Amino acid sequence: MKILKIIFIFTITFILSYIFLIEPNLLKVEYINNVENPRFTIALIADIHFKNQRNFHERILKKLDEINPDLILNAGDIFSNNTDIDELKNFLKDINNIAPMISILGNWEESAALEAENIYKEIGSELLHVETTTVQKDNLSLNITGLPSKYYFKYLKNLPEKTEDNINILLIHSPYEIENFPEIIDKFNYILGAHTHGGQIYIPYITQKLMEFSHEGNYKFFKGSYDYMDSEIYITNGLGQVFPGRFLSVPEIVVLEIE
Repeated sequence: MKILKIIFIFTITFILSYIFLIEPNLLKVEYINNVENPRFTIALIADIHFKNQRNFHERILKKLDEINPDLILNAGDIFSNNTDIDELKNFLKDINNIAPMISILGNWEESAALEAENIYKEIGSELLHVETTTVQKDNLSLNITGLPSKYYFKYLKNLPEKTEDNINILLIHSPYEIENFPEIIDKFNYILGAHTHGGQIYIPYITQKLMEFSHEGNYKFFKGSYDYMDSEIYITNGLGQVFPGRFLSVPEIVVLEIE
């Protein structure tokens, strides 16, 4: 019995250490398309929820520098309960110096939209809010539409058509119930979302159902990659967390390589 008790205590200690100390400080790179000679490379970051994690943030910067993207997309939620705004500005400025960064508002910024807008303006980074911007490289045009959630779909107008040299990307913070808008999904080659943190404490099936229950709706697109209609959809685990701990949802930078 004594040995079983020791094993039990050791197991619980290890699990709790992993959830609260180890996994939140891991960092992986996830490739949506990994091609040999990409015409355009995009790095997706999200859900930074900036806190005092200097070492972790330095690793993010180093990894982004190694990826060497043409463009960085930030899918929102830069704030947390105790964000140091000056430190956040410096971090975002460092990201923007690696490659041009285009950002959208997350739900944490919707109540502080002006403050977020001022931050991006100060560091010289573009903020998209229910609008589309075009980034060109050689003969390839990337049309990037940015908005926080499905509730803004009704304001989208005159979206570009998809062609071989005209790639449409939807950068959306929350993927909640976007499947109910197939006419919007059909307009985009890629849909990049965030918000769910990959469940953060992810127990397969159970975590997703709990989130759906709490929102009284569906999260068809909850975590990872989906081929849906004629679009590729990716919902990132993000980088930070509001409450402590992660399990089976390692913080990640997502790389999209376009042929």
